Amino acid sequence: MGKSNLKSKEANKSSHHSLKGIGHKDVSLNSMVVSEDERWVYGGGSNGFVMGWKGSADFVSWKLVCETKHNK
Repeated sequence: MGKSNLKSKEANKSSHHSLKGIGHKDVSLNSMVVSEDERWVYGGGSNGFVMGWKGSADFVSWKLVCETKHNK
């Protein structure tokens, strides 16, 4: 996984974070969702996995906290 840039969609919010993905090699994230408090990020990968990361209080580091594959 590479680096994903996350930007707020609210016009009055100047929040911008980047997340260097820790997970599976040679996988692209097809979709991402960020919690309202911006501390949790979940992404759906091209390999069928959903992964979740929790950000530190200062958003400097991210920890992979969830990884599951969907059922076929």
